[in-house]
This record gives sequence, structure tokens and C-alpha cells, in this order.
Amino acid sequence: MKEKSIYILFAKKPEAGKVKTRLAEGIGAASAVQLYQAFLKDIISTLNGLDRPFAVAYTPAGAGEYFEGAAGGAMELFSQQGRDLGERMKNAFSRQFALGYDRVILIGSDIPLLSPDILEEARVALADHPVVLGPCRDGGYYLIGLRRPVEGIFSGISWGGDRVLRDTVSILRRQRCNYRLLPELSDIDRLADLKRLNEEILSRTGTGRFIPAHTQWELARATYFTAETQRKDREYY
Repeated sequence: MKEKSIYILFAKKPEAGKVKTRLAEGIGAASAVQLYQAFLKDIISTLNGLDRPFAVAYTPAGAGEYFEGAAGGAMELFSQQGRDLGERMKNAFSRQFALGYDRVILIGSDIPLLSPDILEEARVALADHPVVLGPCRDGGYYLIGLRRPVEGIFSGISWGGDRVLRDTVSILRRQRCNYRLLPELSDIDRLADLKRLNEEILSRTGTGRFIPAHTQWELARATYFTAETQRKDREYY
């Protein structure tokens, strides 16, 4: 039987004081919003380029109109539902499984270097593994793919901490549930992360490796790495 897969992008409406708040401490709230908008444009462009269905699960609840314009090509737009991140992810997966999808891959919106190759690797890996995880450098994960519901995988997790991936893997091991880890990537939470991202993009120029074009342009035009931001940068190391 032919597989039926879908990607779910978990995204926030770009609003000052609501997105990338820790990053805003280093570059300002307005600049943090502009960067997050660039991240969104890049991941939506990547999803559209895969030529596979994707949905956007957005927050806050009134952000539907914004994403109708920002997420052209999405199969479905729906509001995240739940008391915490785990419950919201669980409900998003349940929604897509109920619609008949048998490979559901949920991704974050602040991983600019998330490439088409990695997204495709996640989809293919679900043929042989019931769970696929994309580790983040900070101890979380930027992607989780499921072939079926997994009991307890979103429960008892301290979301936002540095043990999210480790605790999720512990749950899977207790259940003897096979899983696959993808390449490690970094989400962009602080000025130090942004500096590393900028250096990585510069190192990829001319190599043929994936570069998030909107993020590259935003970094090139901005003045994030002035003497003042360099001082704040050191505070985060």
C-alpha cells in the first residue's frame, strides 16, 4: 500500500515580545521578529519545494488569517490545541492520523538549516522506524516523526529544558520502541546561536550545500554583530 505522509509546521505568528524573546535581548524585539519571519519564509519555501503535503499548526488562535497569506501551498491550517507543548503536539499528530496519514512529521519553525534532504530522510526513515527524531544542540529536538501514536511520548517532559530529547528517548527505550536519530541542528535562541548560524552560512557559500536564502539575506543586511552586540554575545557563551 502506498504511504500517505504529511509534514506539520509548528509556528507562531511573528509578533514583538512573543517570538524569539531570548534572542531579542541581544538584537532587539523588532530585529528578532524580522529574523523569525525569515526563518518562516525559508521553511515554508523548503516545504513547498518537496512537493508533498504539509500543514501549519499555528499559535495564537487568531493567527489563521496571517498564515493564510504567509503559508501558501499548505494543505491545511489549524490552531494548536492543548495546555502545553506536549499536549499540542499530541493533538496535532492525532488530527493527521485521523485523516488517514501514516507518516506524520512535525517540525519547528526556528531551524534555518533544516534542509530538504533532512526532511526527506525523515520521511523515508519512517518506513523502517516507528519514530524519527531530529536532535537539537540544546538538548531538545527540531523534528519528530511518527508512523503511529506512541503512548506517553509527550507526557512528563519538561519542555524547554535541556533533557527533552534524552527523556523522550528514555520513554521509547522503556517501551522497546525503535527510533532513528537525524543529524543534529541548532535552533536560534540566543545571540551566540545567531553568530554560529551566520558563520555556518558563510562557510557554505559556493559549496552547493543548502543555504536558507531569506535568512542569509536578513543576516547580510542587518547589523547584529556590531561592537555592542558582540559584547552581549560574549555574555551568552
